[in-house]
This record gives sequence, C-alpha cells and structure tokens, in this order.
Amino acid sequence: MSSIAAASSPASASPRIVRVACRALQVAAIVSAAGIVFLVGMFAAFAVENSSAAMVLGTVNDALVIVQYVLLLPAVLAFRRLAADGGSRAGGVIAALGVMGIAGVAILQGLLVAGRLTFEEEIGPVGIAYVPLLAWFIGSGWQAARAGVDRRGIAFGLLGASYLGFPIWAWRLAGRLATVPMIPEGRTAG
Repeated sequence: MSSIAAASSPASASPRIVRVACRALQVAAIVSAAGIVFLVGMFAAFAVENSSAAMVLGTVNDALVIVQYVLLLPAVLAFRRLAADGGSRAGGVIAALGVMGIAGVAILQGLLVAGRLTFEEEIGPVGIAYVPLLAWFIGSGWQAARAGVDRRGIAFGLLGASYLGFPIWAWRLAGRLATVPMIPEGRTAG
C-alpha cells in the first residue's frame, strides 16, 4: 500500500488491542460519569454545610478519577498501533506523553485518596502531571484524524481533556475505534 493511500484511508490495527481499548473506553466513560455525579454531590453537600458527607463524596470521585485514567492505557496502545505514522517518532512521543500523564495523575490521585497528600498539596502537582495527558488527548485526536478514524479528532480530544466532556469523548471514541479495519494478529498493514 502506498504511503498516500495509507494516509488517506482508515488505518488498520490488531483486533485484540482495539477490542480491549473500546471496552476500556466504554467503562471509563461510565466511571467518569459516575465520578461527575459524586463531584456534584460533593459540592451540594458543601453547600448545605455537611462537610463530612462532602469529603466522602469527594474521596469517591478522586478514586474514580484514578480508574478512569488508568482505563485509557489500552487506548494509548491502540492509537500507537493505529497511527498512520505508527513507526514515527511523533507516534512514540504521543504514546509516551499519554503513559506519563496517566501515571502521574493516577499516582498523585492515589496519594490523595490514601491520605498521604492533602488536596492543597496535590492540586498543583496533579495539574502539572496533567499537561502530558492533555498533550496526549490532542495528539491522539491528531492521530485519529490522520488515520481516518475521526476527522474531528483534535476537537474531540480537547473535549476529552475536559473533566465534564470526558464521558462523551470516551464513549464516542469507543464507537469510532470499533469501525477500524482489522488486520490479523502478528501482521502489519500494507
């Protein structure tokens, strides 16, 4: 397959990683939506001055954030395989940014949930750890657009990077990935 044809048609990937990524994204969307409900509950509890309930709801939200982002790891791998430039330096950098961001956010959120860090101690570092994850959302959107998986990939990547938009992004991306042509395990496209 010529490189022009590869860049203009949807990329191919192994069925296993795409299936796993689709399921993980669907679960992440549900976990994220539940987390948003707990976050709203936390703010409501603070509004009625029930700080003990608010703290419990906030802790549940924080734990769900860990699960939500760890569930992105199969998508990072799937995009690495799907990228029309899968062997290029850009694809590797985008994947590395995703793994770094996920690891940073998950570790810091874990320390918060475990009581090792206070919210005040955690919020700055988690914001910094989120920067490579933000770059992955944008980069994977670029890869999706380039591979023919989602022509509006970058815009939806930005939506996914927002906490409230994450469930919509994850569910939509799972549907988009499910339409990607598959190649047998162990073979390469082209």
